[in-house]
Amino acid sequence: MDAGGETVGKNILAVAIFFTSGVWAQSYDLQESFVRYSYTFTGGVVTDRGVFKVPVPGIAEIERDRPQFNTYPQFLDYLFKQAPSLKDHFVILHHSASLQFASTEHPRVILFDGGKAFTFSEHPENRSLKVEMLEASPVDYSIQLSEITFAKNGGVKIERNPRACIACHGRPAKMLWDPYDFWPNAFGSAVGAMHSKQETAAYDRLRAAAGSSEILKRLNLLPKLELGPEEENTPFTQYVGQINLASQLNHALQSQNLNGWRFPLMSVLSSCHSRFDTDYSQALSSLLEMFRVDERAEFQARVDRIYASLVPARDHMKATQVALHKVLFPNPEVLFNIDHQRLKGEAVDMAMIRAVFDAAGVNLQNLSTSHIANDYFIGNPSNVLLDATAVLNELRPEWYRGIKYTEQTLGTEKNGWLAFDCEQLKVGSLKAPRSVPAATQFTSMSAVKRERPVINRCAKCHTEGFDFDAKMIPFDNSLELARLLRDPAAKWGQKIMDRVQRSGRGQMPPDDPLTREEIESLKEMIEAFNGVSL
Repeated sequence: MDAGGETVGKNILAVAIFFTSGVWAQSYDLQESFVRYSYTFTGGVVTDRGVFKVPVPGIAEIERDRPQFNTYPQFLDYLFKQAPSLKDHFVILHHSASLQFASTEHPRVILFDGGKAFTFSEHPENRSLKVEMLEASPVDYSIQLSEITFAKNGGVKIERNPRACIACHGRPAKMLWDPYDFWPNAFGSAVGAMHSKQETAAYDRLRAAAGSSEILKRLNLLPKLELGPEEENTPFTQYVGQINLASQLNHALQSQNLNGWRFPLMSVLSSCHSRFDTDYSQALSSLLEMFRVDERAEFQARVDRIYASLVPARDHMKATQVALHKVLFPNPEVLFNIDHQRLKGEAVDMAMIRAVFDAAGVNLQNLSTSHIANDYFIGNPSNVLLDATAVLNELRPEWYRGIKYTEQTLGTEKNGWLAFDCEQLKVGSLKAPRSVPAATQFTSMSAVKRERPVINRCAKCHTEGFDFDAKMIPFDNSLELARLLRDPAAKWGQKIMDRVQRSGRGQMPPDDPLTREEIESLKEMIEAFNGVSL
């Protein structure tokens, strides 16, 4: 097999890479859920971007059509008339870390398609009935956030870019959703299937009572959630991954030119050095052959440092997910147990990718799609490496000049990915001039990172427990957080605002104060929970 063919052979779709179990593979004999939101290439050019394929109204269209609805039910009817696919493309969260509350009886629902996402919560403890909206620009993937608020007696208020959203989504804004493949706060938590009997029973109760919910009764709810082409957690993860990868990389790269660093980057993305089961030392030895002898020691030290941090960071995320599910469903009777170690080898690829970007001076501290407990992990249900080659082909086509590549289907019916010749990349890399390796911007998982959104930084110590002296605050559960903030005797809102506005002793975060915009966003988030001004 030639080098290009070997790359194709290594980069088989997740059906084979991720689902090595025969039972799992058979469940996904229909692969639509894996490729719905991937690219389509024709003649080396992107001719279809799956995330934008289906027309769904954005905030401009909704403002234009405002006379067509004056109540929440009317808006739902309008939305589903404009975008019927949303009745099938949704995920249901029984617990939430957003401004919208959720429970097993009153969940948070996320509808998605066409570069948009709409979130709904009819939980009785919400101070107001709001639809949160997110839309990605088809031009540069930048993300805009909006809110649509419905008055009890009729009437609608539409607000673009609410400041409170910055606290969780950051600026530039990004989508938030844990990467593949376990979502403890969502129904279908285990790769789209039910993880426990308790989760199954809660979903059954939800379906039985769906007629009393304006949003649920309009959706095509599945009779049960199981592995297969109908579950939507996997496509949503792919959707978030594709949009965030393009949005965050576009922001991080800006006008930077990777020059000779592009060759080892493409080589890693082409799986020339590693598969998901490749030993780290073996992958690193192969990658170092991309560099001239005098470059190897510095780059090896950089990769070693990053890999040594990524492994415990990934374990920390997985342990946090498992612990959260046990809190939400105590003493779970497990139906489908996720093997959280089966994708552990991806840390090898992530370390090599991060090292190349780090050496080239590109800061990726904010690339994770997770809300908390995950600084570095990048993943989605197909193949993040190949997806990145497709995204970068669109964002930075000049990087591909002089590099031969072919389109590949990976056993599907679409040319959604690119294959490179590993040997040609190596030859090009050994000849190419490279900028002097930049000072590292990579920090350990316990460090608070200014690039991440405000709540992520707060949660590092106050929720994840990296500071044993920090008061525990449930930033991972908005309903619990709201109840804490609404306790008039505790005065938690005032205390939090006092600490983030201090300078010197007692300031939060201790070594890196928030910006004025971040302080205001946190203040508005707390006020949204309380329903009163601070």
